[in-house]
Amino acid sequence: MEEDRGYWEQVKIHSCKHLKGALNEERYEHSISVSFTAIALAMAHGYDLKAAELAGLCHDCAKYMGKKVLTA
Repeated sequence: MEEDRGYWEQVKIHSCKHLKGALNEERYEHSISVSFTAIALAMAHGYDLKAAELAGLCHDCAKYMGKKVLTA
């Protein structure tokens, strides 16, 4: 279980670093806020908190990517 927690922390750290560099500040802050909301909803409904957090962080990650990047 400890190993699993370490893995998810590394995924979150990597995702946040990537998003911070890829998104403008407002969109990055929005994604952080959505991840908190996703965690709260997961808690209320008995879903996986880490998966919800990651989904919240990444929900807009392709918003500013061009068609060329998305279809590569």
